[in-house]
Amino acid sequence: MPDSALLDSTLRQYEAALSQLEAAQPPPTEAAILEVLIGRDQVQGAIAQAPLATNHSQRVTLYRLDQRLRRQSNPIARGVMLPDWRESLNPPESAWWWKFPQPLDPRDRLDWLWSGLTLACLTASLSLLMDISSKFFESGPDLFGSFTVVSQSVLTLLAGGSALTQTGREATETLLQRAGFSKYRWNEAKFGIAASLLLLLIGIHTNLPQIASLYSQWGRNNVQAGELSSAQNNYQRSLQLNPNNAKTHYSLGKVYDDLQKNEQAEAQYQLAVKGGVPQAYIRLSRLYILNGKPNEATALLTSGEEKLTASDQNLNSSAAASSQNLAYDYHTNLGWAYLKQEMFAAAVAELQQAVQIDPNRGAAHCLLAQAWDAQNKSAASEWQACNALADRSIPEENSWYNLAQSRV
Repeated sequence: MPDSALLDSTLRQYEAALSQLEAAQPPPTEAAILEVLIGRDQVQGAIAQAPLATNHSQRVTLYRLDQRLRRQSNPIARGVMLPDWRESLNPPESAWWWKFPQPLDPRDRLDWLWSGLTLACLTASLSLLMDISSKFFESGPDLFGSFTVVSQSVLTLLAGGSALTQTGREATETLLQRAGFSKYRWNEAKFGIAASLLLLLIGIHTNLPQIASLYSQWGRNNVQAGELSSAQNNYQRSLQLNPNNAKTHYSLGKVYDDLQKNEQAEAQYQLAVKGGVPQAYIRLSRLYILNGKPNEATALLTSGEEKLTASDQNLNSSAAASSQNLAYDYHTNLGWAYLKQEMFAAAVAELQQAVQIDPNRGAAHCLLAQAWDAQNKSAASEWQACNALADRSIPEENSWYNLAQSRV
């Protein structure tokens, strides 16, 4: 058969196969697709023997048939896995009809959105992880904090690797395939993983005050066991997680006070006072007086008078006792500050009120005796009360007890 006739014959076969493909109900069968592609191969083979430049009509016919073939690119790419066919049949690189790109499935039209949301979730997760880690590790790692941070870090790395690295993506897609996820839902699943991680970290970050309360409870347990160094560490960790907890500032101040770290105790009491903890006024005023700052003590106590002397008839017995002790301490410390300022009449008035509130505690008696002595008035009964009631476990009361011993 002459070369030109061979080309005409292959063009007719190509056209027939193409017409059959166009007439087929979607999706076309593999056989119909294969017949068209092989037909186009045969045309290309015939072209090599009959150059198109010598036959205008054949060139026009081929152009029109190829245009019709290109319009069938989506049905062809959807109907068969062209990459697998290329691997098996090994067509030449110039055979463009074997390389129709896989059309975008309608289910994948929002993949760009899911990918963007996944990246946003991972970015937010990383920021939260860094913030949480810094709070747990600020004063050095502990077992609970290390477990919390490491577990979150591993989850973040796994989720980040699935979205940001080729190896991670392949591993994740393999797992999703084994889990039964359709390929068209992989991006949605990756977003679900990233969003779940973000929600977990948000939950942990939101509940940091609750975790801080756990450290505070451990600190209280340490104090009860006499483990002041451990109590200090736990209170510090609690404040790293929830720095606005005034009661924890007060508790840490007491530990510093017991450890005779006066500057640190004073700083914590000041924060507790700002947070409205009534007992902090008493503790801080005591430190002011011991450190030779009675003016600051007076100003502090008078500013908190309403909180420290308020009483409520509806309080239960435990709360009423606490309120009574607070009022006693207020008048005692204010009288002590006035005594240091040599305002003896004001000191006597405050200390007498303290004695009326609770005559069975020694501090007010000891100070009242000193106020009477300073005014050259008889203080024998107060010294006797100081000698009998002073709490020798408190340093200043122990010194007052020794003074009472010399006066009785």
